[in-house]
Amino acid sequence: MDYVFRYCTSLKSVELPNSITEIGAEAFKGCTSLESTTIPNGTIKVGYRAFDNCINLTQVEIPSSVESIEGGAFFGCTNIKKIVCLIPRPTMSGINPTSYLDENFDYENCKLYVPCNKIEEYTNAQGWDKFTQITCEPVSAEEQSAEAEFKDKVYVQDKNIMVDGLSSEE
Repeated sequence: MDYVFRYCTSLKSVELPNSITEIGAEAFKGCTSLESTTIPNGTIKVGYRAFDNCINLTQVEIPSSVESIEGGAFFGCTNIKKIVCLIPRPTMSGINPTSYLDENFDYENCKLYVPCNKIEEYTNAQGWDKFTQITCEPVSAEEQSAEAEFKDKVYVQDKNIMVDGLSSEE
């Protein structure tokens, strides 16, 4: 639904049901108190300027089901420090962050969590390559248990994939 919570300036959080397939245009525009959002799994599209000017938004979770994030969806969201993005193909058209994050977005101070087996793809994908802190986010139960010990040890720094605890001699 378009404009559903637009300018609800006292809205701090909202739990969206899994039945949602689309977050409409300007749905949360101007919700200046909104601090975090988890886009429900099953959501396919995030509409034009859906979260525009949500200045207190600090973290966003994007599920693997998302196929399109329209222009300006997160424009003016200058305080985002954490994005969990589980989209399996970062090169998919309609997903480039430069189209939905504005030119003043602080890519250097925002930590991007992606599926563990997709770190290199995100690091090399246009738009996503602007993030300087990309780290592993296990997406399945198997990945979670198999990679739990590496979750905070595998990350990207200055375009290099780093693994804490390994020396250059190993």
